[in-house]
Amino acid sequence: MRRNVGTTDAMIRITAGLLGLAYGVGRMSKRPHRTPWLLMSLSAMKVAEGVTRFCPMYAAIGMNSTGEKSESGNLMDRIKKSSIQAVMNQVTGGSNRTESNVNETTAAQMTHREPELTAEDRKIEEAVRDFVNESSDAKSAVAGTDRKNRSDHYSHDEHRYPTYS
Repeated sequence: MRRNVGTTDAMIRITAGLLGLAYGVGRMSKRPHRTPWLLMSLSAMKVAEGVTRFCPMYAAIGMNSTGEKSESGNLMDRIKKSSIQAVMNQVTGGSNRTESNVNETTAAQMTHREPELTAEDRKIEEAVRDFVNESSDAKSAVAGTDRKNRSDHYSHDEHRYPTYS
């Protein structure tokens, strides 16, 4: 077993584990029938990880907090590289292109071209534009015609709802 837990990480694990064990023992002394066994077992595991400075989960995912470079590299660096590679493959359409093809493809993708519309699509677009223009014209016509002033409403509502002041 190689050490994969750093000194600071080990101290935090030991402290948290001892706190969890102390809490569990305190609860056990007050109510023996309701002992937090799961908390106590996880706390004991954290103390053991801190003392031995080996974490099986770190080993499973290839992580290392000792500050040394592991042979597989840092997990976060590997994740970043793989995600960047996946995005670049998606943008360029594959990983088997050369550098010049990648530059040409990205330059072509950056230029904006109008999509080619079929005759049916053009008719639909024209109908939608006409409908939008008609509805906005109708709204502006309704807004300007025969609208009462606020003062008319106030004088009318004044008799309907008397105030006692």
